[in-house]
Formats: sequence, structure tokens, C-alpha cells
Amino acid sequence: MNADEVRLLVSEGEGQTLEFKEAVPKLHTLAERFVGLANKIGGKILVGVSDKNKIVGFQASNKLNAQIQNTAKNCKNVRIEIEDIKVEGKNVMVINVSKSDKLASCSTGYFIREGSITRKMLDEEIKAKMIETGQIIFEEVPPKHEFNFERDLDRERFSNYARKAGITIKPQDR
Repeated sequence: MNADEVRLLVSEGEGQTLEFKEAVPKLHTLAERFVGLANKIGGKILVGVSDKNKIVGFQASNKLNAQIQNTAKNCKNVRIEIEDIKVEGKNVMVINVSKSDKLASCSTGYFIREGSITRKMLDEEIKAKMIETGQIIFEEVPPKHEFNFERDLDRERFSNYARKAGITIKPQDR
């Protein structure tokens, strides 16, 4: 990525795949952002850019880069790449977060990107994502409750289905 590409991203503003930070946030917050982007479609975090789409720069260091890399490594199914770019004489760190083919998580949980925010995933979303990514198989998901014919079978719908399918139901089975 070069300075012109960074300027173009800044001009587009934050969104589904792009987040701006003036400075590196607390590492657990950064981990949540990584996970949210990885669980959606991937994206970029630009450090040294304000929420008002201004390049403010920040002081980069090898130690900081190592801490950010370690934060990503401590997350499950998160892969990042860091680029340090000089834009208008200021340092901008571009953290590229790859889309994960498995459900990503960190020590504080499972997150998803929605528009320009990162939020904690609901239990049903976690389960659906795990089924979608093959981490659990649908047939292995236990039902919410035991099936009870009297309570759970809609006899009218079943009769309509059987009629359309050409299945004859004996009177004693009704």
C-alpha cells in the first residue's frame, strides 16, 4: 500500500471494512476489532487517522508492532499484516485483517463487524457461524428441547404435506 492509497481510504471514511484510530487502542480492544473484521469480510485498521478523516500520524516502534502481532496471535483464527506508511510526513500504520474461514475469537469473546461498529455476537449467531464454517455439523447440534408429538407436531400442516406428497394416512395414525 502506498500514500495515495491511504489518502483514498481516509477520504472514503470508516465503514464495514475500515476503521480509524488516532493511536493504538488497548490491546484487548484491538483484539476485538481484529475478530470482528475477521468474522465478517476482513478489512483494515488505520492507526494515525482521526474519526474526522484526518491524518494525524503517530509514533510507531518495533516494540508496538510486536505487541500488535502478539495480540493477533493470541486470538483464534485471526491473521493480520502490518504496514507502516508515510503520508504527508506522518506515520500511518495499516493493519490488514484477513477474512477468516473459521469462527474467530479472542479472550473477551466472539465479535462481528456491523457497519462501522464492532459488537459482541449473540449465541445464535455464533452457532450459525460455526455451522456455516463447518466447525460444528448441523446434525450434531442438540435440539433446544425434546420433541413432543402432542406439543410440537402441527397436525394440519402434516396432513397437508402428506396429501401433497401422496402419502395415505391411516385413521389410527391421525
